[in-house]
Amino acid sequence: MSEINNNSRQIALPLVLCIGLAAGVLIGASINSTSVSTGGGSEDIEKLQEVLGLIKNEYVDTTKTDALVDEAIQHMLDKLDPHSAYIPISQRTEANEDLQGNFEGIGIEFNIFHDTLVVVAAVSGGPSEAVGLLPGDRIVKVGDKVIANIGLTNPQVMKLLKGPKGTEAKLE
Repeated sequence: MSEINNNSRQIALPLVLCIGLAAGVLIGASINSTSVSTGGGSEDIEKLQEVLGLIKNEYVDTTKTDALVDEAIQHMLDKLDPHSAYIPISQRTEANEDLQGNFEGIGIEFNIFHDTLVVVAAVSGGPSEAVGLLPGDRIVKVGDKVIANIGLTNPQVMKLLKGPKGTEAKLE
């Protein structure tokens, strides 16, 4: 009897395809009911529902379909434009903090360039402008934590640079 070895590509590719299709199920379900009733996209929705059902009922391993759907939605929106985003329910509270005014940041627009936080602009009237941060300045340390060359992400920057109003942030 010959032994079959599955490499990671043989396993990952079908899973990624299934995730993409499953995400479409959720997006399609949220489309206005009038577009579904007129036939716009109903075949796509049915395809995605079928794939999600197959994953739930027939896939060899147990899966957390809610996580698969969240990842699939994010992947689809990443293919659109830089302004389209999906915020899972688990992150909704954090995303709403800025809208509710409970937290403030240091007042900069930033970019992560070559794994370093770079100031694009200091917000007019904000704390960073008051202390003299300028476009092009690089922030390599927040408090005692070095943040350069660690694979920094935008959500990490937001956590590091925001806090309750009046909180001080030591930057280098």
